[in-house]
Amino acid sequence: MEWKGLSLNNYDSLKPTLLLSLHPENTAAIVAGDKVIEYRRRFFTDAFQAFVYTTGRSGGIDLFITCDRPIQGNAQMLAAIGAEIQHDDYHEIQAYFAAKDSGLVIPITSWARLPLLSLATLREKF
Repeated sequence: MEWKGLSLNNYDSLKPTLLLSLHPENTAAIVAGDKVIEYRRRFFTDAFQAFVYTTGRSGGIDLFITCDRPIQGNAQMLAAIGAEIQHDDYHEIQAYFAAKDSGLVIPITSWARLPLLSLATLREKF
């Protein structure tokens, strides 16, 4: 797949493609290599690829990621994975999942930066 001349070698036309919204600090952490897993209380349960919409005033679609099948578990298990893999605070992650005592850890396997497709452009064109 190409995006204005940018080749996405890891795009798979047979894999589910989602639109995922992330805060700017999370998008930046993926690009920096600091964020290799994403936490969700509930979400798609198969491996997927996603165009990432970065929130905020200057946000838009600016990243493409591929993700392995999410790991489902209870709050303690997911917090332990986050602390081990991404060095996140165990107690913060456990508290995030505490209400339902379940959730998902989504392994981010690759990413590609995209030229920004702004919210204004998305509204105008789509």
